[in-house]
Amino acid sequence: MAGKTSTTIKGKKRKDVYGNTLEKGERYKEAVGIYEFNYFDGFGDRRYVTAKSLDQLRMKEKSINRDIDERIGYFSKPDLRMDELFGLYMSQKTKIQNTTRANYEYVYEYFIKKPLGRTKVLNINYFDLRKYYISLVNKQYSNSTVKSVHSLISAMLQYAKSAEYLRINPAEKALKDLLPDDKGETDLEAMTIKEQEIFMKLLDREENIMFKPVFLTMLFTGMRVGEIGGLQKKDIDLAEGEIHVSRSLACYKKDGRCIQELKRPKTKAGMRDIPILPVVEKAIMEQLEMLKPIVNEEKIVDNTPIFLTRFGTARTQGNLNAKLRRMKNEYNKEEIFNAQKEGREPVLLPEKLTCHKLRHTFCTRLCEARVDLKVIQELMGHEEARTTLDIYTSVDKEFTKRALSGPSGEEPELLKLYRLEQKRDTQEKNSDVETTGNASSSASMFSGMQVELIGRMRKKGIDDATIMSILFPIENSVAV
Repeated sequence: MAGKTSTTIKGKKRKDVYGNTLEKGERYKEAVGIYEFNYFDGFGDRRYVTAKSLDQLRMKEKSINRDIDERIGYFSKPDLRMDELFGLYMSQKTKIQNTTRANYEYVYEYFIKKPLGRTKVLNINYFDLRKYYISLVNKQYSNSTVKSVHSLISAMLQYAKSAEYLRINPAEKALKDLLPDDKGETDLEAMTIKEQEIFMKLLDREENIMFKPVFLTMLFTGMRVGEIGGLQKKDIDLAEGEIHVSRSLACYKKDGRCIQELKRPKTKAGMRDIPILPVVEKAIMEQLEMLKPIVNEEKIVDNTPIFLTRFGTARTQGNLNAKLRRMKNEYNKEEIFNAQKEGREPVLLPEKLTCHKLRHTFCTRLCEARVDLKVIQELMGHEEARTTLDIYTSVDKEFTKRALSGPSGEEPELLKLYRLEQKRDTQEKNSDVETTGNASSSASMFSGMQVELIGRMRKKGIDDATIMSILFPIENSVAV
């Protein structure tokens, strides 16, 4: 037999066993000693909340009624549109950075607003979303772009589901099996040793000389493009042989204008010191000379940005990637013509030559040289060891073997890159000096650099065996 619930007298308010008046939807379940309030949600389903006392129950009722009044939660208005949902979604993203916010707004404005903005949220369904994603794929947008669009749509609809405006998230599996395989090259693939040699030689061309310092610094430090933009004179410690990375330049669009702001790295791992290799030291000194006519030598102070354009503006990702693209296109066109003329296969630069590829190349060279994983993680500023490990494990085994020991007893290829840069440095130093006796050999000059580099790399925790066997020449090594 069911227990008593509450007293009901016709024409009068219902009361519980204690004489408390019960309002509509309330009842007291004496058998279990709890109060219950029942109501219908926005989908027409009956729902319940319970409490041990009537006061506690009515506090819960107030919360539900507040949802009704504010038209959120179960009781959101039935004609809520995607434009409005995007506004609600962004209003609760209070801790994201300006660059992230600007990216969300860009994706919504250019990819979502026109086709879906006026659509009622309750009318968004799995099939329509798949149809829209297919249209993006057919227009040959990159996989990353389609994923960005899907991620934002899915996050918005998940927000609506969490607010219990939607039963399910229709975008949850809408992208599954739609994207073509990424078989093409990405900027997550490093340059080969040969490609890196070609790239470094290209930097000596007159049309590229203004970009040589910044690209060599990126290639031999692995710094992110934002970190390069945020680098200031005070961050260069030539006495200690280190670059102190402590800020990043963020660029984003707001109200049609390009906004630049300096910010601290996103993670603690981004705050780091990177050893200055001789090639980087030379590049920085050249850049400081280039700065003198741009900002006036007397105005070069501690907070002066290191890498500026000839107009005195900061180097940005768009600016640098555009130059890399031009360099690649011009070289590849020239190389294809020469190869056809000479009856050989062309040796081309990678199709996707970007700032990130330079960073990835530096990391890959360290991995190929079997530098300690923890040291690489610190140098790259990776917060998660998994990120470094993914690159470490992707390095080709045969290439690693060649980088460490060299084929058939030849000099390791990693040393060849350092020797190549050292040889070019030697040639430049000797170009203005008339020599009559025996010039110093490149091997002896490299040994001079070796002493300085050993000290710097020791500070980063790299053991002597790794330094001597991987990064520097040993006795009786092959001369350049």
